[in-house]
Amino acid sequence: MVSEFRLKREKTLFAISVIFSLLAWLALVISIAGIFYALLIGFFLMAAHAIYISHVKGQGVLLSKSQLPEIYERVERISHSFGLASTPEVYVMESGGILNAMAAKLFGRQFVIIYADLIEACEDNYGQLDFILGHEIAHHALGHLKWHLFIAPAYVVPLLGTAYSRAREYSCDLAGLEASGSIEDAMRGLAILAAGGKLANRLNMDEYIQQVKGVRGFWSSIYELNSTHPFTAKRVAALANHKYPETVKVPGKNPFAYPLAPFFGAAVSPAAGAPFMAVAILGVLAAVAIPQYLNYVKLSEERAQMEQVEGEYAPYDSEAETLVPTGELYFADDHLRKVREWAFGVGEKLGEWPCEGEDPSIEEISKLCSEQGWELEINCNDGYCAVYAPLGERVQYRAIWFGTGELVEGVL
Repeated sequence: MVSEFRLKREKTLFAISVIFSLLAWLALVISIAGIFYALLIGFFLMAAHAIYISHVKGQGVLLSKSQLPEIYERVERISHSFGLASTPEVYVMESGGILNAMAAKLFGRQFVIIYADLIEACEDNYGQLDFILGHEIAHHALGHLKWHLFIAPAYVVPLLGTAYSRAREYSCDLAGLEASGSIEDAMRGLAILAAGGKLANRLNMDEYIQQVKGVRGFWSSIYELNSTHPFTAKRVAALANHKYPETVKVPGKNPFAYPLAPFFGAAVSPAAGAPFMAVAILGVLAAVAIPQYLNYVKLSEERAQMEQVEGEYAPYDSEAETLVPTGELYFADDHLRKVREWAFGVGEKLGEWPCEGEDPSIEEISKLCSEQGWELEINCNDGYCAVYAPLGERVQYRAIWFGTGELVEGVL
């Protein structure tokens, strides 16, 4: 059974991904907004996937018993040997020289897409082609795409999603080796990804396997930790060690790369850099939004204080007031605005409102107050400038907020 090729490391990482994803989905379930965004993101992902499959159907060639039968028969044989209930739909596509193949699933239908250049690179070596077909079909047989959507939240966790993806590739390589039946063909089938078809068949595989010793450095580890696929040299070495244990000692990753790898994810691939970029974007938004919010709160508090200083402020009702105001306080409006401009500039520069200072606006409003018999107050704690005029036994005021520039009036 193909399940015997599933590596223990893949099982462990899958279990961790399931636990994290389950918690993430539960968090979304208890949040109405979270459910909405989850459905919205899921819809666009599904739509993008459906559009790509439509592209493949329109641009590719669907294999069948009468369409490239020599390849389709191998797909049928491998699918049956892996225990699949039905044969996946296999499409061949021209790729402009790109050597790649992939498995996909949409609404329960299984697909395998193979770029024509990769098939041509195998030339007449069907063992190499069987390895490639077996690897992609194994993704379906091992259920990798069955759980893909459910464990999607795990892919935003730095290092976890890419580590699980690499483990799956190793498992499918072992399944591809089984389909090929030849360690030589399996290794050269992988080597095509590194050197192309013509050169892959000329490589000294013993020397290429030893090349894995050169990918142990810090930057190599940074790259691989952010990659969904292991280094090709490591994959070839893993096949050799599976068939002939201890053929080559594969170096581990540099331990100092683990904490730093997420910061370089975007340099390797957008998918790997997405979690860090998301955190960075949220950080920038927070840096902008939080000060604005705090400023809003401060201004709201200042306004409340201005309206109820010592609990004695009351809105001025000219109809209810029987006393005639002394002086025309609105004459001070232009002067108050000038004081506010000065105070606002000082506040931006120093981070606090001025309590006093030498400025033409202060001289002008002080002169006006002297002429009208008013009193002037500059309150740096609450952030306002006010002029007061006697109103019988009470006092009428008109003031301006430094923060908002709003003019208010009332009677004390």
